[in-house]
Amino acid sequence: MLLSLKVLRGVGLAIKGANDIYCCVLVDEEEIGTTSVHSKTSNPIWGDPKSSYKFFGDYLTKVKIEICFKNSVLPNNSVGNVSLTVDDVLESDPEAYINHWCVVEPLEGYKYSGKLQIRLMEIPEVTLMKAI
Repeated sequence: MLLSLKVLRGVGLAIKGANDIYCCVLVDEEEIGTTSVHSKTSNPIWGDPKSSYKFFGDYLTKVKIEICFKNSVLPNNSVGNVSLTVDDVLESDPEAYINHWCVVEPLEGYKYSGKLQIRLMEIPEVTLMKAI
C-alpha cells in the first residue's frame, strides 16, 4: 500500500547546547528524507512540503524519526527518536487522518524528552487511480 507521512511539529525538544533542530525520517532503516531546520526553538512547527513523505509499505513497516540538531556542540547530532510500525498508528482507524502524538525516546547518555506530532495515513487506491 502507498502511505503518506507528515512530520507536523515538536513540543519540548530542547537540549542544552543545541539550537538548530530537524528530523531525519527512516523507513525500514533506510533514510527517506529530512525536515527543514528550525532555529532557536524547542517547539518547531513543520508541516511544510519538505516534511511530507510518500512510501510503499504494509502494516509491519517500521518508521523511525530521529530528532537531530545541526551545528551543535553535541558529539552526535541525533539525541532521540520515535520508533513505530505503520500498524501502531493505523490500527485505530485507517480511514481517519488523525494527528498522532509520539513520545521521543532519548538516546543513551541524554536526559531528553519531548513529543513529536505526525500524521500517517494510507493513500486510498481511488486517489492513485485518479493520478494515473
